[in-house]
Amino acid sequence: MADSIVIDPLIEAVAVQSDVMLENWRQDLAFMVNAMKTIHPNLFHDISEESFDQSVSELHALIPGFDDYQILAGLMRIAALPAIRGRESHMGLDFRSNPGSIFPWQPYFFEGELYLVDAHPDFQEYVGMKITHVGAFSIADILIAIDPLLGHDSEMNLVAVRPFATVFPYLMHAVGIVEDPDRVTFRLESHDGETLTRELVPLPFEVGGPWLAESYAMANFILPQDPSVLYLRNIEERFWDTYLDDSKTLYLQYNAVQDTTQSGETLSQFTTRLTSFIDQSAVDRVVVDMRLNGGGNNTIFEPLIRFVESAVDLLPNHVFVVIGRANLSAAGNLAAELQRRTNALLIGEPTGGSANQYGDAQVQQLPNSGYELYVPTIYHQFSDPDDPNLSVLPDIGVSLTFDDYMKRRDPVMAAILAK
Repeated sequence: MADSIVIDPLIEAVAVQSDVMLENWRQDLAFMVNAMKTIHPNLFHDISEESFDQSVSELHALIPGFDDYQILAGLMRIAALPAIRGRESHMGLDFRSNPGSIFPWQPYFFEGELYLVDAHPDFQEYVGMKITHVGAFSIADILIAIDPLLGHDSEMNLVAVRPFATVFPYLMHAVGIVEDPDRVTFRLESHDGETLTRELVPLPFEVGGPWLAESYAMANFILPQDPSVLYLRNIEERFWDTYLDDSKTLYLQYNAVQDTTQSGETLSQFTTRLTSFIDQSAVDRVVVDMRLNGGGNNTIFEPLIRFVESAVDLLPNHVFVVIGRANLSAAGNLAAELQRRTNALLIGEPTGGSANQYGDAQVQQLPNSGYELYVPTIYHQFSDPDDPNLSVLPDIGVSLTFDDYMKRRDPVMAAILAK
């Protein structure tokens, strides 16, 4: 079947599993399949049950010849099968509780090329460099191997999450990209075009993992905090605002679909305060910047929608909503509602999340390996039932280049202020 599991041909099966481990992994596979079929409201929306079961049977037969991380990759492929045509960012197996080892750096895609934007102190020298190859494989090769393991809503969702592949060497080993996960060769390119080849040793997860866990940017697939750049100034604040005197612009950032800020201001109080500010001040435009918003609770954003509606009435064609790849889950729903119900101009990248998507995941822990399986429990529809778009599309498309990022330029705000 065309949509059945594909085991990377670069992986050679050898008998590596003991009888006990073999049974444990097969129990985990059976548990995972049962949870998916029991919990998901419509598991076979884009893949037939026959094809799904065939893929499960193929993995069941291959388990004796795989090492633990190759089996894990197989489980991840099974968990991601419902995402074959998208709308499934909440479906997947989270391997990060035991990834073996880690390259503690943050890769980010700029116009299809992968750059390092942050790193653990031991890897700081590589920040600003482009990764072109891992071993003999180009980034494009790696994506072909990694994409089938990732639950996702859309292509832009994949753009956001794919970079994680280069963080976890055992995952790259499991799909045949690297032979030795304890010593990996990277081909890098500096900002001035110099090509470097480095054989790097990853950090044990207990050493590098805390850096990853503490990185808000990594967890939300966004760029690191930078006080010199407006939209990166307060990335962990749920919502905040400022007035740009030079351009008479009211700028507000909505970074999480939550009802209160860390300081206690509610979303209703926030939008009421901003409405009064517009009434009493010289405001030529309003910018609602939600490009860093990874989601939250899709039942609480009505005050923000009403605020945008009223701002558009006062300032037609001068109210902008900034969207992007990090907008998943409730943030994708919010972007769809703003597009449907207001005449604000959406600007930036397509969202990672779909207007219509499976969400509200239930977490199930596999009984033996302990990895966590996420299974959606509901279908959220915020667009027409037959809407073919997997992303909410901007009215004005603007991309961030790596040169923009390095020079601390924001082309989105530049485009807004030019109007």
